Amino acid sequence: RMLAKVDSYLPRAKLLAVCGSYPPSRSTPLSSLLGEGTPPAPFDSHLTLLAQLAARHKTPILIDGKGRPFEMALRAGVPVWCIKPNLDEAAQLLHRAIETEADERRALRALRRLGPEIVLLSCGARGLYLATGEGEWKLTPPRIEEISPVGSGDALVGAFGARWLECG
Repeated sequence: RMLAKVDSYLPRAKLLAVCGSYPPSRSTPLSSLLGEGTPPAPFDSHLTLLAQLAARHKTPILIDGKGRPFEMALRAGVPVWCIKPNLDEAAQLLHRAIETEADERRALRALRRLGPEIVLLSCGARGLYLATGEGEWKLTPPRIEEISPVGSGDALVGAFGARWLECG
């Protein structure tokens, strides 16, 4: 039902941002959304399915994902406009440790090679790397008194998406 609801909104959407964790679910019949003959999809393909729906509607998708569903979506060959992993998620996706600034920059380039137009690599309180086809930048945030990091990635995705929509 969630996929059908997202599909119904996409014709009017300018951006689809997908963030967070996902509850377990049974295989999903998708023939009504992706066409007859489409086999049921396993739970861990939900990000791939959302990316396929976004591509069908020519809606840019920004994914803040993790784990196997995130990797599947990026390796499926479906266009993904932007991704926002943190360092741990990027290390898991790339199957290697990211320990130094040089590792971070190598990871940034490796993530771009997976296909997204934009990579936002979050480094927590140390800031963010931004990579596009035009270059790479390290963005340093102002110092703040941290109360809790919970939701900071979602806030970053929301702010980035909102600013992109303002400029677009």
